[in-house]
Amino acid sequence: MELKKKTYSRITFLFQLIGAVCVSSVFGLIPKEAKAFNLAQPVAKISPSAIPAEYRSAFANAQAKLSTGDANAAYQELLALQPPLAGIPVFDLVFGQAALQVDKPSIAAFSFERCLAVDSYNELCRLGMFHAHLDLKEKKSAKQELHYLKQSAQNEEVQKAIAHYLDVISPQEARSQAAQLASYMQVGVGYDSNINSASSINEIAIPNLDDEMYILPDEHQRKKSGFMTAKYHIRYSAPINEQWRFRVQGDVAAKGNFKTSNYNTLVSHVSAGVDRTINQHQLSATVRVQNYRLRNRNFRNMGSLIAQYAYTVNNTTEISIFGQASKLNYSGSRYAPDNSRRNAKRYVGGASLLKGFASERALGYLTAYGGTHKKTKSRGPAHINHQFFGAKVGGMYLLTPRFQMEAGVAAERRHFRKENLNFLKKRKDTFYNAYLGGVYAVNRKLTLRPQYQFYRNHSNIPLSHYKRHIFMLNLRYDLL
Repeated sequence: MELKKKTYSRITFLFQLIGAVCVSSVFGLIPKEAKAFNLAQPVAKISPSAIPAEYRSAFANAQAKLSTGDANAAYQELLALQPPLAGIPVFDLVFGQAALQVDKPSIAAFSFERCLAVDSYNELCRLGMFHAHLDLKEKKSAKQELHYLKQSAQNEEVQKAIAHYLDVISPQEARSQAAQLASYMQVGVGYDSNINSASSINEIAIPNLDDEMYILPDEHQRKKSGFMTAKYHIRYSAPINEQWRFRVQGDVAAKGNFKTSNYNTLVSHVSAGVDRTINQHQLSATVRVQNYRLRNRNFRNMGSLIAQYAYTVNNTTEISIFGQASKLNYSGSRYAPDNSRRNAKRYVGGASLLKGFASERALGYLTAYGGTHKKTKSRGPAHINHQFFGAKVGGMYLLTPRFQMEAGVAAERRHFRKENLNFLKKRKDTFYNAYLGGVYAVNRKLTLRPQYQFYRNHSNIPLSHYKRHIFMLNLRYDLL
């Protein structure tokens, strides 16, 4: 089971978290076989005699620690020796190898570059430079170093290293250039304590009507129910050329409540986009459309343009910035005849950090964002216009080869611009969301996915104040 960065969404209140899927592939995150070989590569056996006498003992001690696998201690000792010894090839080689093992490929690249500037035929330094470029996702530079080594390497250990990397990289690179099709089906059951996200009150005083008490109609009071869900997802991607890739995906998800069909939903998404990769940089652009049906009637259509830039700092860390522009068109019905007055445009921008931990058994993310929501119809209610900002933090941890835990929390603050005429005040909300779940692999294609979700909205408008608990158990089967 591989850890993946996932997208979590809330239809009404939270924008879609935009991010690139974290893929273990060559010139992406390095294949585990290649990493293992990299760390197991014999450390250069160099005589300390090449080092000035006053630093020889400290250098030999650091080299011994690196040879026995204590890379962190070796790196710290070599880092202290860098000012007087940088530029001496034997030091730069060992320091670069230590930097690679503690996941500092940029520092390693500078060290190997100094080594090669003095000794351009040093095969271990050039192999180290290849490793550094690979960790930095600098595809073209890594290929150049590997090509040079294939032509000139005489050292038997270096030749073995090249052969191993070719065995690992060639199939991975071939897969990255091939068309890919993925599809799954998912069914589930659950319990929702508030299927209509309603306040727990059943009557309310309206300030605009001299605080006259108003009894809420039944459909506006909180409903709880068990439910069933079904979902189908398909995704296809294919290379346009070496740097560009095209992708398209679609899914349809249905939810049916046991107690009432009034809040049954059917949500469909279709999106298409392109991705471009240039060494450590990834650019993506996506067009996405959504149809949301409530009570078997069209409720809302939404179209979005999404752009993202991601930078891979190293093989465990990625940072990204993103923007999303959406248009929401609501459909009227006999249940909500003036629904179209809620038509709006929504703009979101933010930044994310994705970080791997615990030898790739854990993955964490942090996202901060902000945006605006504005009505598009002149006769629409002005009090729906608002600004918002929020943050999300979460992660995943692979407890066993078959079981993965997931958890996250989010908070969003909303400031509405105009006074609500019924309540004679500007609305202010703070929305909280938390989830806890797991993924258990029954076999290669079948997974069991329990999950708990919690939503709470604090608001100075009583009708907008609510909380919600959802318990789910999903069974997913990967068709392709």
